[in-house]
Amino acid sequence: MAEKILMMMGTRTETVSHRYLTQSNCSRRRKGASVSTNLIAIIVAGSFLASVSHAQYTVLHDLDASPEFATPLVTGSTLYATAYRWGEEAVFKMNSDGGSFTRLHTFAGAPNDGSQPLGQLVLSGQSLYGMTTFGGSATNDGTIYTVNLDGSGYGILHVFGRSNNGIAPFGSLTLVDSSLYGMTTAGATPTGEIVPGVIFRINLDGTGYTNLHYFGGGESDGALPSSSCSLTASGSTLYGMTGAGGPNNCGTIFKINTDGTGYTVLHVFLGGAADGCSPDGDLVLSGSTLYGMMTYGGNSDALFGCGTVFKMETDGSGYETLHSFAVVVACRLVR
Repeated sequence: MAEKILMMMGTRTETVSHRYLTQSNCSRRRKGASVSTNLIAIIVAGSFLASVSHAQYTVLHDLDASPEFATPLVTGSTLYATAYRWGEEAVFKMNSDGGSFTRLHTFAGAPNDGSQPLGQLVLSGQSLYGMTTFGGSATNDGTIYTVNLDGSGYGILHVFGRSNNGIAPFGSLTLVDSSLYGMTTAGATPTGEIVPGVIFRINLDGTGYTNLHYFGGGESDGALPSSSCSLTASGSTLYGMTGAGGPNNCGTIFKINTDGTGYTVLHVFLGGAADGCSPDGDLVLSGSTLYGMMTYGGNSDALFGCGTVFKMETDGSGYETLHSFAVVVACRLVR
C-alpha cells in the first residue's frame, strides 16, 4: 500500500511515497537521527534504510529483516541499529552513506539467546546495550544484552522471567550514570502476582537488577507502558507514559526518582475533545516542559479522535493540548 510519509527537516517538509506498514510501533514514532545536514531514517517499508536530504531520497541498504521498533544510534559517521523478521534478527552497523554494512550479532532466540530486538541501542564507552522482547529462557520473556561496537563481547546481562521480575520489555533503555532503566509490558511481584508492567534498573555489568515500581492499572495508576518507547531522564528524575490506566483507560504521565522513590502520576489522560488518549512515543523534555503525542482523542469523537500534541510542566501543572490532528498520526517528537 502506498502512503505519503512526511519527514520534517528544519523548516522544510519532504514527502516520500512508498509502501509503509501500518502497525503501530516505535519505528513509526522514532524515525531518525541527524547526521550533518541529512536525516537518516529507518522506515518500515519493504525493509530498507533510507536517507532523505532535501528532495533527494536514497535507499542506503536493503535489509533481510524489518527494522521494526528500531531507531539508528549515530556515532560519528556510523549507524548502529537492530532488525528482526522471521528468524533473521540482528544488531548491525553501517556507514551513514550506506557502505560497510556489518552484522554485529545474530540472535538465536530461546532458550539461550534473545529474540525480537527492539528500541534504540544505548552506547556507553565502546559497548552497546539493548533489549529483546522475547527469548532468553524457556518462558520466552525477553533479555537485556550488550555487544561491543566491533561485534565482540556479546553477552546477556539479564533474562526476564516470572518470579519478582519484569516480563516482555518494550522500548529503549535509558542510561543514567552507570545504570540502565527501562520498562516492561508485564511483570510479577515477589508474591507471584502478575502486574501490567514494571519500571526497572540494572547496572551496566548486569548486576543489581531491581524493580522500582509495579504498575497497578485501574483508575489510580498506569498500565501497559508498551505505547511509550522509553523513559526520559532529567537529573535523578525519570519521566514516562503508560498506554493504559486511569478512569477511561487512556494512559498516564508519571515521574519516579532513579532510586525508586517519589513515584507520582502527574496526569491521567481522559480522551474526548479536551484531551488525548493512548500516548504514542517518548516524552521530550525542554527546560521544565514535557512534550508528547497521543494516538487518539482531541476532537468530539468520544475517546477516538485522531490524536494530539500536548505539553505539560514537570511538576504536572500547565497541561495543554497544542494541536489536534485531523488524520491518524503516529510519530515521535524529536527535539
